[in-house]
Amino acid sequence: MELGTIRWTDRLPPEVWQIVLSFTTFGTNRNCLSVSKLFHNLAARMLFSSLRIQFGSWRIALRCGPGKPSAEESFTNVCKPYDVLLRVINDPVFASYIKHVDILPFGRMVAESKIGTLTQAVSAMYNLRSFTWHNWNQVYMFPSSQLLETLASKCGHLREYKLPFQSLHMLHALQSMPATDIYLCRYDRGASEFEEELYDAHRESFVSLLEARRGSLAQLSLSSPGIRDCPTYILQDLTHLTICIDEERNIAVIFRHCTRLEALFLEITKDIPHTVFTAAIAEDPSALPLLTHLKVFLSPGCNRVDSWPIANFIRSKKKLRCLDYVDKFNSIMQQSRVLSAIKSLSTLEVLGLSFTQEILEPIEWTFLTRTIPRTVTALRLSVDYDDLGRHCEWIDLWASLPRLSFAHVADLRFHPIVGTRALAAAAKSLRLVGHHSYFREVYRTGDKVTFSKPWSPTKVKFRMAAEFGCDDWEWLMRDHRLQWILRDSVGH
Repeated sequence: MELGTIRWTDRLPPEVWQIVLSFTTFGTNRNCLSVSKLFHNLAARMLFSSLRIQFGSWRIALRCGPGKPSAEESFTNVCKPYDVLLRVINDPVFASYIKHVDILPFGRMVAESKIGTLTQAVSAMYNLRSFTWHNWNQVYMFPSSQLLETLASKCGHLREYKLPFQSLHMLHALQSMPATDIYLCRYDRGASEFEEELYDAHRESFVSLLEARRGSLAQLSLSSPGIRDCPTYILQDLTHLTICIDEERNIAVIFRHCTRLEALFLEITKDIPHTVFTAAIAEDPSALPLLTHLKVFLSPGCNRVDSWPIANFIRSKKKLRCLDYVDKFNSIMQQSRVLSAIKSLSTLEVLGLSFTQEILEPIEWTFLTRTIPRTVTALRLSVDYDDLGRHCEWIDLWASLPRLSFAHVADLRFHPIVGTRALAAAAKSLRLVGHHSYFREVYRTGDKVTFSKPWSPTKVKFRMAAEFGCDDWEWLMRDHRLQWILRDSVGH
């Protein structure tokens, strides 16, 4: 259709089309690249706003992932990043699209020229907002001093960085970065002795970095030792905090001083009795009233009797939109008090739950179905069980959520609660579905449901908000280790 000699698509301002494309899927945006110059430019800004650069093979380095990586894959992981970096260096328009960069450093022997190319490419990313250097059990590469200096001097819009704790040896560069969100990655869960030693080696630099960001630091991720030296004025200004607690005295500090928190990710290790945590929140259940995002990992879990303080704490959070509660050691009914509190949250949109059952009985499943608020748009459900009870309509849980757009299920893969196709058919508004390590976009034509190809293993392992199409969905799945399976219920 044309109006005069100008197509109607060209009569709308580009800003309007940008808003329209922000509500479409990744696959739709990719198709827009070949529609017209207008749509190519609009879609490219979204598709290439996030860039993942991989050196080496993480599947070889971490010895995980589905199947065995091929020689071709290993070769591609060395050559393809170099081509992308050259594109960034030689194409200023392409470089301007990039706002988020993830580096996957899994190459033991990476030529200095490629590290130099990475540094040169970063210097061209003048719109860069966040930079992540992934850190795992065994760090194969550290960011070079030249790279950190380049981030500090060339990326004036940088607001967030995630770096290995060892990067504190380049304190001057970190102090010069204009970031308000700092994530210094700890070594790994269960490596507390190494973590303490690492922290002691960089303690003075860590404190100096916090003092340099006084008045501007809003988001902080740190290990348990770090909170001991974190100044009170820093804690009082934080709006987002991620922390793993392995010392009893550190719990009370959070609830006493972090009064402005809007997002809290709290992991309680096995070294802390659950009674210490419940006692801390029992002192003032109304603490942290501004919370909109709460993620709690309990290890070990909290029994039904001691769950009252947790339930009261959750119930008092009238602004809470996103809740991810992980208690893998208790059943649905053992968590019934917490679930009843969740039911009372009128603003809740994103929910994650984990349970352990010997036999998953219909009566418990019915209770869970009636508990989950109908306002939920994203649901992560992990259930570990030995067997399923009979005569239960398991699918009713997802079918009862009219606004559900994203669902992820981790169940017994050889005896699943629900199949991917059945789930998508029941949840009429579903746009993305995950089953263990399989993620697929959902398409609908009338009553017909089809799926995209499954996400690649790398995309699953290093999940980015841009790929989910929603920051809250990435937040929901953050720090959850998924079980790798070779085939999902949709098939290939």
